[in-house]
Amino acid sequence: MKSNDKGTTFSIIIPLKEVSKNEKEIVSDFIPLKDNLKILLAEDDPLNGELFMELLASQYKNATVKWVVNGAEAIKALKKDCYDIVVMDIEMPVMNGYKASEEIRNAADMSYANIPILGMTAHIVEDVMEKCYKSGMNDCISKPFQIEYLTKKINSLSKRKIEVDHNNEFNKNDKYVQIFKSSFNDDLVALVKSNKEGDMNKILSILHKMKGASLTMGYNSLGNAISQMEENKLLNLDLIETLFHQSINKVKA
Repeated sequence: MKSNDKGTTFSIIIPLKEVSKNEKEIVSDFIPLKDNLKILLAEDDPLNGELFMELLASQYKNATVKWVVNGAEAIKALKKDCYDIVVMDIEMPVMNGYKASEEIRNAADMSYANIPILGMTAHIVEDVMEKCYKSGMNDCISKPFQIEYLTKKINSLSKRKIEVDHNNEFNKNDKYVQIFKSSFNDDLVALVKSNKEGDMNKILSILHKMKGASLTMGYNSLGNAISQMEENKLLNLDLIETLFHQSINKVKA
């Protein structure tokens, strides 16, 4: 999907692999809650966390979303409360989505061991789908995405017939621009530090995060440039800063 840099834009890559028998059994063995839909969101990026929570709140009339920032916190939340589904980012600090999904599936507590898990990735989804399935995830979607696609996946995996209000327009206000700017500037500082230390793994991790946030906000020139740097393992700090300021200034114009 092509778009300009003037607003928040969502695109999707739909996974082509079908769910195996074992993966279907994981879903069929899970008993959904009878009350309002309860979603556990595991996402370390502050922009995505705020954005996804408001997106879901704008679509579901009766839903509760709990937001945690890594896989370890997700497991703690599951031990304390019951949820219908986990929406799990793949790359997070402390404990990533793969490891968290494995621990959930191996848990002795059957109240959450079979809970549906929907992975999220800023990678091309076909490239990570096999690893997602092996870790115990039921499906995976690529960020950024269309909200209608996300709610369809949530409803299908959670086996809930929850009313979705697609006519409720999401308010893409300045709050998210400010969150993006703050988070991106922090990432730039970390990127400079990692570059001085020659830590390529850290550089690629930061670039991956910056790419996802940029594309989520619809700053496609910035996001695509960072994506190329991540793919080629070549860092251009000057280009990142130039495109960052251009993207922000276009929003103000």
